[in-house]
Amino acid sequence: DLGVAGTTVYGSINITSGGVFTVDANTKNQTLIIGGDLTLSQQSQTQLTSGQNVIVSGCVTFGGNLTVQIDSSGPNNNITLFQYECYNQSIFSAVEIQNLGTESGCYDGNAYYGEKNMGILISQNPCSSSEKKDHKPLIIGVVVGVGG
Repeated sequence: DLGVAGTTVYGSINITSGGVFTVDANTKNQTLIIGGDLTLSQQSQTQLTSGQNVIVSGCVTFGGNLTVQIDSSGPNNNITLFQYECYNQSIFSAVEIQNLGTESGCYDGNAYYGEKNMGILISQNPCSSSEKKDHKPLIIGVVVGVGG
């Protein structure tokens, strides 16, 4: 984990190829403040939990893959993940939503990139049978007993 939510990191952070930028998943509804720039390379991984927010006092460069863990978020839920002072028009290569909640369901995340913030719009979609969370196998058959 890089940094603990609720604290400030002074200076800039550069996550290079193969690196992982994540905030402790046990700290929900917390903010990590970065006092400089944040650069996420194209080969990096970024992992956040809904309710966490990263504030960057400088410029942000997005790259690599973003994974957001949610607790059965409702459909069309808008989550702001990053706030920043300047943005240089970069984007994450891929966005994945992981449902950690107790409700079954599959979710898609559409990333949006604004002048001062970045987030995702989460929508629930029908799951294929192989995607359903905690799906139970279906057993079809007849029990025949022979008495004697």
